[in-house]
Amino acid sequence: MKKRLVSVWAAAVLFGGFPTAFAEEPPALLREMTQGIDFNLVDENNQPYTPQNLKGHWTLMYFGFSNCPDTCINMLDNISQVFEGLPPEAQQKTQLVFAAFDTERDTPEVLKTYTDAFHDKLLGVSAAKSLGDRIKNAQGFFEGFSIYAERAPTRSDGTWVYNHSSHAYLIGPDGTIVTHYAYMTFDIDAVIADVTARVAHEN
Repeated sequence: MKKRLVSVWAAAVLFGGFPTAFAEEPPALLREMTQGIDFNLVDENNQPYTPQNLKGHWTLMYFGFSNCPDTCINMLDNISQVFEGLPPEAQQKTQLVFAAFDTERDTPEVLKTYTDAFHDKLLGVSAAKSLGDRIKNAQGFFEGFSIYAERAPTRSDGTWVYNHSSHAYLIGPDGTIVTHYAYMTFDIDAVIADVTARVAHEN
């Protein structure tokens, strides 16, 4: 039975985060949800990032924020290790992407420095408010991938974190989700084997 996505508009407006939602959807429904998403974000090189960037190759994507103290660091390290473990032919057909939902702090410049610490193939994608009209339908992008990201109250030192879902998504050459890998059960060797098999099966 499909689980209905729950809106977190109230919390998002109160704390300044994205009004996005997350539910444990089966991959088939996630695939359906990502069909036809139209968005325009900006990558770490200040280039447009649109649905076309997801077409024609495989994408291993993780959603998070650069000031995350633990989960994002672990997952970005995980997907970087997965990429390194892929056969050369699979690496050539796969890209790594970190999509940041912190609209206040995660500018392209911040993300470029951040992603370089993990892997030179990891591309940061920004939805920063400071980019103005260059950002279009960021909310639809995150909701389309069923991402939950709720900004917690600002702490006494002026910083904040997000309570957020933590899955790595494998996106197929048609730009829709094929499957996802949960943080709590992420097994690097198993994911390497799965991605390798899926990419090979495409040929």
